[in-house]
Amino acid sequence: MDIKLTRKQLNEIWFLRKDKKIAYRAEIILLASEGYKPKDIAEIVELSKPNVIKWIKRFKEKGIEGLYDKKRRGRKPKFKDEIRKKIAKIIQKTPREHGIPVATWSIRLLKAFLEKQGIEISRARLHQIIREEGITWRKAKMEIKKKDKEYAKKKLRILKLIKEKPPYSVVFFFDEKGPIGIKKFGGYSWIKKDCTKSVPINQKTKGKLCFFVAYDPHNDKIVCKSYERKTSVEFVDFLHYLSSKTKGTIYLILDNCPTHYAKRVREALDRIKRIVFIPTAKYAPEMNWVERKLLDMQRQVFDNTEFESSEDMARKVYEWVEWYNSGKRV
Repeated sequence: MDIKLTRKQLNEIWFLRKDKKIAYRAEIILLASEGYKPKDIAEIVELSKPNVIKWIKRFKEKGIEGLYDKKRRGRKPKFKDEIRKKIAKIIQKTPREHGIPVATWSIRLLKAFLEKQGIEISRARLHQIIREEGITWRKAKMEIKKKDKEYAKKKLRILKLIKEKPPYSVVFFFDEKGPIGIKKFGGYSWIKKDCTKSVPINQKTKGKLCFFVAYDPHNDKIVCKSYERKTSVEFVDFLHYLSSKTKGTIYLILDNCPTHYAKRVREALDRIKRIVFIPTAKYAPEMNWVERKLLDMQRQVFDNTEFESSEDMARKVYEWVEWYNSGKRV
């Protein structure tokens, strides 16, 4: 039963030797191609002679495909479609709707409920049916029902202001961060696998601090000042501080916090005269680009840091702002 292999077949069979299921079959064909008789091959691969002859014949008839097992008919599904649909329908409703005072189904609870309905099923099979029906365990997504009716209009106004900045003007995105407790903060960091890093839960804070932050997207600069509180008094002070740092008209893009539109603030705007408020849409933090900078501040200043005092925290934040504005960051 001589076999002559082409170079392509030889390469494919050598590759098949890595497949545990059919490695011995590939070995049989290779030995046969080298002139070994079925009796000798049977001794080498530790199989019966008829078995060796069977695989040699299969290879001669069908080539490489003959070394694979034939497709067999699978077992008929134990559970009919109507039962599967019933399970899918039950799990998508709460147990309360079926007279059980529980908010959500567990597999154990669902199995017990189905058994009372006359459906005997294992937990593993129940898992499988749920998965096959396209149902997954997922947390409810938080969304805002009342969206600002002028969302598109306000977004367009902000984008136009960024794209076509009026002459002799500066555009700032503004928001506050805090109050932040003066304590030790955790966060992600590089540590060895066998090491742990912990932060005490029951810390005593050494005070609190707020940061008023304005971000200039055209020059990629940050203006920041710390306060112990964030009321209209501090906000007015920051407006004067921002005004002293810049020239020309200031377009301040900010959210709809009531503090920003208090009587004291309106009076301050009348005095300063060159600050124009541009409100973002309600419940739309994505419109306020300073949010990204506050996230950077959190990761690069607060995470994995222990602050000794309010002065220490303010100093570290100001150092970070100076480093950011210097353009030396990577």
